[in-house]
Amino acid sequence: MEVKVKRAAETAAKQDAEYKDTCRKAEEARQGWETAMYNCCQKFQEMEEEREKYLQSLFTKYTELLGNFIPGYQESCNSIKQNAERIDAPSDVSEATEK
Repeated sequence: MEVKVKRAAETAAKQDAEYKDTCRKAEEARQGWETAMYNCCQKFQEMEEEREKYLQSLFTKYTELLGNFIPGYQESCNSIKQNAERIDAPSDVSEATEK
């Protein structure tokens, strides 16, 4: 009977040690996951800030480009419009036939 009690106590102690080891490993894994998640969130935040700065720069350059392009575009359109208003079909036809 004492042998059975001794074996049961040894088995219980072994199982208790394995349980504690498993709990320790689970806690280490949880802490590792928590650290990795924190680092991941930090990296995502950095990437988002970089993306926002890039978009801000892109929109600034785009608006500057439009600001410079539109006056030149308007001048070209006005020039075309003025030339179109000067068209006189009958005189152009007669001029072309005379040459």
